[in-house]
Amino acid sequence: MASTPTRRSVLAACGAGALSGCSNVLGLNPPPDIECTASTEGYAWPMAGGAADRSSRRHAINMPSADAGRRRLSRTNSAGRGLSSFGTPVVGDGTAYVVGDVKVGAYDLLTGEERWAFEPDGASVSPALGCGTLYVATHRETLALSLDDGSVLWRADVGTTHFGSPAVFDDTVYVSSGGVTALDAETGERRWDSSSQNGTALAVADKVYGYGHYEGTESIAAFTHDGDEAWRTEVAEVASTPTVADGTVYVAKRNGKLTALDAADGTVEWRAETEWGVYSSPAVADERVVVSAGNGEEALGIDTETGEVQWRFETGLSTVAPTVVGDSVIVHGAGYHLLDLETGERLRHWPVQHAGSQAVVVDSMILYRAFTVSDIFLLQ
Repeated sequence: MASTPTRRSVLAACGAGALSGCSNVLGLNPPPDIECTASTEGYAWPMAGGAADRSSRRHAINMPSADAGRRRLSRTNSAGRGLSSFGTPVVGDGTAYVVGDVKVGAYDLLTGEERWAFEPDGASVSPALGCGTLYVATHRETLALSLDDGSVLWRADVGTTHFGSPAVFDDTVYVSSGGVTALDAETGERRWDSSSQNGTALAVADKVYGYGHYEGTESIAAFTHDGDEAWRTEVAEVASTPTVADGTVYVAKRNGKLTALDAADGTVEWRAETEWGVYSSPAVADERVVVSAGNGEEALGIDTETGEVQWRFETGLSTVAPTVVGDSVIVHGAGYHLLDLETGERLRHWPVQHAGSQAVVVDSMILYRAFTVSDIFLLQ
């Protein structure tokens, strides 16, 4: 897939020996019209986990009533150029952006109309909104797409794993490429790569936190935004994305433990017993970190300071991450349950069948993926 790199990308990639190579960007000419001047906070749900820190929290907003109606937003039909979705959608400016193996689709939330579509090459993770652009990581490359019509603004030869969604932070796109790769959000030029292998996911706050194999050891590693390794802590059996909140990195493990690490130096603050087989990230806000039931029976609300379990709510098996909304939290199991964040008391229940993803909360709406047909549905 050959194209002519932009003058800016060539100068940046080849200047002063800052990077190891000059052929990382598959650029477009003229230069892409992307400017990273606005925060991602302007979008309702800009990326997996709601933000680059993956904390899955939103300010208090209206939510649908318990008897809300359900409608299909995207429809699977591979033979008819439809959409088979894997990641949760991202939402901004009244539009839901959905990635599947057949296409990337932009859908008007009010009418359900498909605004545009783009055919990717093997995409299976949620995209990311930032800098007025949609960033899509496929198995082979990362693309910047125009929000207006889905046209390609740049391509970079950095593919992603099957689990790690990209994150946009300031003017950088971070891609889970087996390790961590940092791309200039405006041009797609490669800024740095981590030294990890078999990495599955990443989160970004004051540092970039990635899980992977470092010199043969499963660990969480922290990198500065310039790519220098700050610390590394051995944490094995992780199958979910780390969550960062208020100076702490939370890591849910498959073996039934939640580990809290100091985000500054990687020291272990505490460990808590959870359900076995947790494959989704915890959600964090205020004084609670909430962990799904995994292969167990109960979602847990845990004190962020001490690691002590404060409440339990029976959901049954769930591989779906919770979503914090104000002083409440949505957990998955036989539909979605709205719980009081402090006490775990159930406030509302949406008994939807076959819900298969984290609840993406927009004003008076909940978007989710159905695991049976891999389509996106909307509760309103």
